[in-house]
Amino acid sequence: MKKLLIYASVVGTTIRVVYWLFLKVKSNHTSCRLEDKKIDFEPKQRQNESSPNVNVLEQTIEAKSENARAIYERHSVAREILRDAYSNITEDFVEDFSSEKEMNQENMVDNKHISVMKETDLISDELDELLK
Repeated sequence: MKKLLIYASVVGTTIRVVYWLFLKVKSNHTSCRLEDKKIDFEPKQRQNESSPNVNVLEQTIEAKSENARAIYERHSVAREILRDAYSNITEDFVEDFSSEKEMNQENMVDNKHISVMKETDLISDELDELLK
């Protein structure tokens, strides 16, 4: 009984798929015929419509290229302004820290270095005394 039910469902599904494909092919043939009929009458209308469309398309392309050029110019100007500002900032930063502060820092490092060296010498001397 189960086998009969399975065979019936497979056959039913197959018939439905074949019927669906038949309807699809039939609708494609009718739409192709309608398109063939339209093609016979449309060339005159398309020639009249194509010239304004071409002009609109050319105007759109020109407008896009002008906008792109304007954007590029604005970005170039902005890039130059930012580059100048960055160079000014780095020059100010280097000037502030390069002259007096570096000398003070070098002296501080030398003084700290000397004091650390003295402390390590004292510690090593104490360790030597402990080892004796």
